[in-house]
Amino acid sequence: MSIEDARASVLRSSDASPLDRALLACELLLDGASFVGPSSPRRPDVPDATWRLLHEPVEQYRDGRRELVFFALVDDAITEIHLDASTAELEAIPLAVIAATASEPSCEAPTHCGCFSECVEVVRLGPDGPDARYRTLGPGAGLVLHRAPQCYEGSCARVCDAPGHCIDALSSRDETCTGACVPSEAGFHCARGPSGCERVAH
Repeated sequence: MSIEDARASVLRSSDASPLDRALLACELLLDGASFVGPSSPRRPDVPDATWRLLHEPVEQYRDGRRELVFFALVDDAITEIHLDASTAELEAIPLAVIAATASEPSCEAPTHCGCFSECVEVVRLGPDGPDARYRTLGPGAGLVLHRAPQCYEGSCARVCDAPGHCIDALSSRDETCTGACVPSEAGFHCARGPSGCERVAH
């Protein structure tokens, strides 16, 4: 099968589940590479902190393009695969490279459509800055978040862990809202507790 036919086959599977599409991409576009996910047999050569970055296949928007993100074993290296949903072209990033630039995990309170959610564990991917991306860990892992002002009539979605020390809340740039909250300062911040990330009320 030519690469053009292989890409066409993957594009025709757009109604399939993210996992099925990832498996098909492994077979047709990655020369039969093995899919890798959080429940895959653990590789002893991969550190715990790196293994925690694995997540199930997820769809996301990046630079205005919809893509499927999953992991595969390519040339004996776990690799993050970005599959463009419009062209079926691939971008491959070794997991070791992602891990080398990821921050230590922290606890954050993201917003969805302006409404604060529960505290989640995140890592920052790459250097800090206005374009930094954050990825959730644990249940529902793989969601990519960004830190940017979310304001309405002077009120902004922010989290303060000390008087005068506030930061913009994390949020997804790919949100479909059927309702929304007026952005505001959270009445809590997030910290690590005995059972993981927990709310600390103010």
